[in-house]
Amino acid sequence: MRPLLYAILAVALSACAPQEEHASPSQSVEVEPVFLDEEVLCEAVSHRLLKDTLSFQVEDYNYKHHTSTDRNGNPANSFNCNLYGQQSPPDERYGILIGYAPEGKLRAGIHNEPFSALDDDGLEPVTFEGIEGRGYVWSWNDNTYLKAAWLYPDGHALEIVLFPDSESKPPYDETDVEAMREVLKELITTIPPVAAGPDTPLIFVPDPNDSKDTRQPATTHPTSH
Repeated sequence: MRPLLYAILAVALSACAPQEEHASPSQSVEVEPVFLDEEVLCEAVSHRLLKDTLSFQVEDYNYKHHTSTDRNGNPANSFNCNLYGQQSPPDERYGILIGYAPEGKLRAGIHNEPFSALDDDGLEPVTFEGIEGRGYVWSWNDNTYLKAAWLYPDGHALEIVLFPDSESKPPYDETDVEAMREVLKELITTIPPVAAGPDTPLIFVPDPNDSKDTRQPATTHPTSH
């Protein structure tokens, strides 16, 4: 009887004991984007241009440029600018990679290829009145990326890539391609003078090492995508 009595008491005490409270999972707090108020980015890119044509506002960026000469003594300058921010719609994180390089190389990202490789892709050629050279503007990867490329008479090449930096990937249409044409037309002329010097080492804006800079981005990105 005594063991049975103990068992009954144990069950009764357990029922009366207060139940442990389980903390509900903390809900993620969505960080509001902080857009830069700089008018000129990477010394060569108009923030207003990106807003007006691509509905793209920049939160953070990094860039560098370097002067050099080839074996024949001709300029062989380079420029890289990586911009990250929000495109509306869809109000999600996007990135724009810009690369300018000698020898007809497309170097906006980690994949380097010659401009001449585009000539066999069946893309529609792009030219601008009063600007020497030739280029292409197109959508890529199921129309979720926008790309532009330009070959200068001196052999330098410019590449621009707009890509989603989030899971949201709505497709671009011909209106978006036309907007990228406008961006290409502008950057064709603004980047070469900056790339011609003086040299600038890799710079991050905002500076992640400056604790006084309150414009810190929500996420950190590599210098290329």
